[in-house]
Amino acid sequence: MTISSMFHFSIRDMLWLMVVVALGLVWCCEMVNHRGTLSKLAVAREDLQKEKTKAVEIHVGNVNGTVRRNQRMLVSIDNEGRPSFRPISDEELKLIKNP
Repeated sequence: MTISSMFHFSIRDMLWLMVVVALGLVWCCEMVNHRGTLSKLAVAREDLQKEKTKAVEIHVGNVNGTVRRNQRMLVSIDNEGRPSFRPISDEELKLIKNP
């Protein structure tokens, strides 16, 4: 076998090589793009979790208070007409709804 016969390729061989290289490049580009998207989603999820746990300022009448999001609060009026509020547990909520 001579050296010239080793490097003898047909046009069909070159076309197949181009298809394989193109598919490899597309696959690599998609993987890079996919990793970037996943990292952005992870950062967005962390930001959302931090936002959920932030405290919220609420105002009832002239009384201000801080509560966590999705926290149930019991608002009541004392004998002097001033509003007050405090966190309420699920058990207390059941007692209020079904005395």
